[in-house]
Amino acid sequence: MQRFRADGFDEFVAARWSALLHVARLLTGGDRQRAEDLVQESLVKLWFAWPKVCEQAPEAYVRQVLVRLAARSARRRWWGERPVGELPDRPGPGDVSAAVAERSRLEAALALLTPRQRAAVVLRYYEDLP
Repeated sequence: MQRFRADGFDEFVAARWSALLHVARLLTGGDRQRAEDLVQESLVKLWFAWPKVCEQAPEAYVRQVLVRLAARSARRRWWGERPVGELPDRPGPGDVSAAVAERSRLEAALALLTPRQRAAVVLRYYEDLP
């Protein structure tokens, strides 16, 4: 892998992080986690292009990458998320403690098995393998 000098990259990121995050949040409809992911991915692409764009217009480059990634992300998310009519029932607080106790008993029972037996049980009952 060829090494290059990234003079000014850290300073650019420190100076522009907040502005890029603001743009990304607007592009994602306020989703801070997606916005941070987009900014980080954009900065990775900028890092690899830095020797070419550092003297010209790194701000324009990273914003263009950010907008394209946001559009691609929005298309992927649209196909991946489907609204449901009703949310499934969730266990109440009392049910959670019972589940924790049951999980503890299960882990203790699995610990008594040999590694091979444990693998067989896990693959059969938790991964639905024959």
